[in-house]
Amino acid sequence: MSTPRIPQDDHTPSDAHPLPTDGAEQQVITVSGPEDAVALVHHTLGFLPEDSLVVMGLHAGRTGAHLRIDLSAGVDHPDRLAQWVGRHLLGPEVTPAPDGAVIFLFTDEEPAPPTWEDPALRPWAALHASLCSALRQDHCLQIVQTWWIGGGWIRDYDCLDPRCCPFPGTRLERAESSVVAAHMAVRGRVPRQPSQLVEDFLEAGAPPEGDHVAEVDLEAMDMSLRLADVPAVTQALLTWDEVIQEQALEGAVTDVAHLTDDGAAEGAVPSGASWTGRFCDRLAPLVAVLESPDLAEAVLALAADGPESVAVAVEALGLAEREGLWNGPEPEDAHGMWRSLARLWTDHLMDHGGPPCAEALVAPAPASDRVPDQPFEGDEAEVENLLRLHLRRYQQVLAGATGTRPRWASIDALASVLHRLQPFLGVQATSTSLAMMAWIEWTRGRGTVSGAFLDRSLRLVADHPLARRLAVGQKEPIICPWAMVKAHSWS
Repeated sequence: MSTPRIPQDDHTPSDAHPLPTDGAEQQVITVSGPEDAVALVHHTLGFLPEDSLVVMGLHAGRTGAHLRIDLSAGVDHPDRLAQWVGRHLLGPEVTPAPDGAVIFLFTDEEPAPPTWEDPALRPWAALHASLCSALRQDHCLQIVQTWWIGGGWIRDYDCLDPRCCPFPGTRLERAESSVVAAHMAVRGRVPRQPSQLVEDFLEAGAPPEGDHVAEVDLEAMDMSLRLADVPAVTQALLTWDEVIQEQALEGAVTDVAHLTDDGAAEGAVPSGASWTGRFCDRLAPLVAVLESPDLAEAVLALAADGPESVAVAVEALGLAEREGLWNGPEPEDAHGMWRSLARLWTDHLMDHGGPPCAEALVAPAPASDRVPDQPFEGDEAEVENLLRLHLRRYQQVLAGATGTRPRWASIDALASVLHRLQPFLGVQATSTSLAMMAWIEWTRGRGTVSGAFLDRSLRLVADHPLARRLAVGQKEPIICPWAMVKAHSWS
């Protein structure tokens, strides 16, 4: 079953992130040369991009929101790409909006004088002109600097005077010893390529001893969870919530490469028991859920928004799957589908004594006060409307469009749990975990890393439903709304 989804574009991998914070007092670093500028990009994105347009916003003289998109995406439609950059860097939903910007053009070409000294004949001149026009004229944004990085060199893109800026520029290696790079190294910021992050995620250390893995896999296989199995699914999701919250309390490590064999951060005091030992009695339901892409979506929403907002949606979707209500109804049947779901829900409440979450969908009498088989007395239109609201909230969470800050500590904990589960996962479940990480990285504003996880997921299972739903799409990239607002973004 494919759950009903809010329509959304998908993308060429792109990155966006508002003003980064570390939860501590921010330190000011002066960027005084090309090597500092490229080192700043390296550590901001976590890797040094290739074939990329990077636009780094400035707010009150400090780095702010930034975007990365494939440079080749702007070859045929530079105006369209420039408008996209302006919309996502300076749109009404971006908070705070930058007041300046630095442009980086990462190319394969070594900086060289333009043909006949004509600036219009430089590589990427049309895209650069469209971008400057869109940002300056349409958004009144000052372009502070444009850098051209290619062939191991970095140079001022706009300077054509070789006496001022000799060609091909400054050696890229100098960025490794720049002030910015040194500062980031002191803070423990170690850049990694997206492909290496995927490998780090899949490498979960030494497998458990004995027959533990086989026992967990067999028990998970026997559970064979499906969304339509409402009581069993509800219990499995409660288990996921317990484990996520316990992991969050321990302090989840967001970079899996810094996890030790017991699941703690490097340098932390070991907890004594191994991670698998602490959660051994709950591993089977965790693994069983990963065998179902629709349940995996529920775990994502659970981590981001909490069980209260997920319970009703998941149970309603399970009832709908059981009755085949969402197996491709015609548009004219949509209203009848919702009426049928409302009837199923009222019957469900009669069977189970009330709604499954604190935010009651309807308010039936307590189970002890009801006569068995008494018809539920409720307004069908009201039940239908409330079901729509719950399902819409569920989809808003999956789309990162709640307009509020998600539970980042729980999302980070989920990433750690997925990493720790790797020794117990077969191909299908591994593909699911990679697709879930693609969603997590997308919500963090790291579209390029998200794309690496998504590619690996589809490489394992080419028709994986969750990965396909994440990858479906349009030519234009879409940035997670959470990543566009400083107060809501991951940091």
